[in-house]
Amino acid sequence: MYAAPTASPVMAQGAYPCARCGGPGADHFPPGGPPMHRPCAGLGPDVLDWPWLLLAYSVVVPIGCTLVGAVIASIPYYIWRRDYPVRARTYNLHVWIAFGLSCLMWVGLFALMAVFSPKR
Repeated sequence: MYAAPTASPVMAQGAYPCARCGGPGADHFPPGGPPMHRPCAGLGPDVLDWPWLLLAYSVVVPIGCTLVGAVIASIPYYIWRRDYPVRARTYNLHVWIAFGLSCLMWVGLFALMAVFSPKR
């Protein structure tokens, strides 16, 4: 049974051979499966494209400072986290940044409304 590598001085970075092609530098470690290169496993690159960032911010910010928008926008994270861990973490980080910005914007809006509202 194969597992993801741990920090070990014996194994240099990229020393795990791919189970499919035999080349060094396996970078995908499926649970219970042998290590492979991402292309050998049929996976694309583990990078996040900008349209996904646009989706994260456009879903979370308009909904406001509620967890509903963050939970809805986090669905791709749970879909990607096994096969695309870097993409999933980057996306989820941006979802929570958008949530924080949304909270700051809504709190600022209500503070401005309180300051500039007509006094009775």
